[in-house]
Amino acid sequence: MTLRRFREGDRVRFRPQSNLQFSLNIATDEVGTVVWVEQHPPQTGPNYRVSVAFPGRISVERVFEFEFELVEAAPGE
Repeated sequence: MTLRRFREGDRVRFRPQSNLQFSLNIATDEVGTVVWVEQHPPQTGPNYRVSVAFPGRISVERVFEFEFELVEAAPGE
């Protein structure tokens, strides 16, 4: 199994194990769109950061990818 890096346009939500969405007042099932992905290789070792926009809400800037799970791949994937 190959791990897939998030890409711009992917639709994601916070993982159930994440506590970050509570501090941002974002519902566990709320879906956002990846708008930025840290280039490879990331500055932080094997973990990379992403920015996610939630419609009509805030953008979550430069959060580690492991806080999110993929809901739907970007169009054209």
